[in-house]
Amino acid sequence: MAAAQPGSYKVEVVRSAAGEASAIVPLDVAGLLARRAEFRRAVLGSAPESVVRDVGQALFTALLGSGEVASRYQAARAVAADRGERLRVVLRLDSAELAGLPWEAMYDAALDSYICRTEQLVRHIPVPALPVPIKVRRPLRVLALAPSPRGLPPLLVAREHDQLNSALSLPVSEGLIEIHWADRPTWSGLQELLLAGDWHVVHFIGHGDHRGEGLLALEQEDRRANWVEARRFADLLRPSPRLVVLNSCSGAAADAFDLFAGTATTLIRAGVSAVAAMQFEISNRAAIAFAHGFYSAIAGGRGIDEAVSIGRIAILGLTGETLEWITPVLYLRGDRTRIFEMGPAQETDVEGRWTGRLTGTPGPLNYDVRLKQSGSELTGTAEGRNGAKRALFDLIGSVHGDRVELRQVGILEASPPHAWCLINASLRLSVRDQVPVLSGEWTSAAPNLYPHCAGIRGHLELTRA
Repeated sequence: MAAAQPGSYKVEVVRSAAGEASAIVPLDVAGLLARRAEFRRAVLGSAPESVVRDVGQALFTALLGSGEVASRYQAARAVAADRGERLRVVLRLDSAELAGLPWEAMYDAALDSYICRTEQLVRHIPVPALPVPIKVRRPLRVLALAPSPRGLPPLLVAREHDQLNSALSLPVSEGLIEIHWADRPTWSGLQELLLAGDWHVVHFIGHGDHRGEGLLALEQEDRRANWVEARRFADLLRPSPRLVVLNSCSGAAADAFDLFAGTATTLIRAGVSAVAAMQFEISNRAAIAFAHGFYSAIAGGRGIDEAVSIGRIAILGLTGETLEWITPVLYLRGDRTRIFEMGPAQETDVEGRWTGRLTGTPGPLNYDVRLKQSGSELTGTAEGRNGAKRALFDLIGSVHGDRVELRQVGILEASPPHAWCLINASLRLSVRDQVPVLSGEWTSAAPNLYPHCAGIRGHLELTRA
């Protein structure tokens, strides 16, 4: 879609299953942009939905509901339905003023339906180099940051951490996603983290602005705001992660004069494959729901467009009245929507020394475990101590992905000799503050041989020494 003459625009269907078409359509862009604040209030639930429908209907009529373009759109929908697929609508906007409109709200009055509720909508950024999918061995690695500089409305950083961690708890527990929070959301702190590992996703929660170009607020060392232009932020991220998520109040807003001034479009132009950005403020509940659906879909191998659609559906699950599913915007570099090829998890290496605590009946023990690994098979020893009491156990076990099973099969040394029980432990490997952790539950083994051990259980947590 591009400007044709004042007050009108040329819409072209450049590729579809139903053929090509074009039309010249009127669109009052200035009038629609003037309603942006009213529209934002409606999305957040403090203004009537009719505002969103009025704007959405005007956008739909201009883009998909006029002349031959409308007939091609209807035919393409029918073809997709016959194939059992969702239609993907790719917007290529050649005008900065058009980029500032909320196309995700397009409303088809004839079907009484919002397009984003039934189809996949992508904003295409024309760039010369197109990325190919990268092969990722699970877990998908997410670097998250939530700067809260002094002098700006404060973020409840601990709550932001807890909410995103909670939203991703299931895929994290299944070994599909690993999330690491930047303790120092400063330029130097982020640079250290970016250089220390391969990150597939950068997830930003915080303040954004646009003053001639997109800006994101990091922290200075003294906690004051460091407003970083999108171009410099893109330089910081190089080599670019494939996906950036911007949960920022202005993170998806394009400047009125330059198509690439908005943070999202600048990051795409700099080499990021896809940006999922919020074009309005988003409530905590909606942000959590979107993150859960979106990341679970990506970790499961879905395309980025389908992941955004699943995230929208997750927001819809909060309440039938919400309109916040309009808020996410997907910007894509090129036409490929599958930016990751998810492969099996890397073979887990747990060989070495692990130390920690065993709690539960009959009492806490300091634990020192030494493991040897051959493929998925484990052997080793475990020493338990509690004051003068000490025992050394013979271990066998196995590792599959992030799951580690350990069995004590014999007592090698014990003092006193008859006060000990053999146990089985089912542990999961995770990373906390960049330190590997094995944690899980244990139960007594062979209680028929050791009646005093029947029914005892507890928790075991070990860190790599």
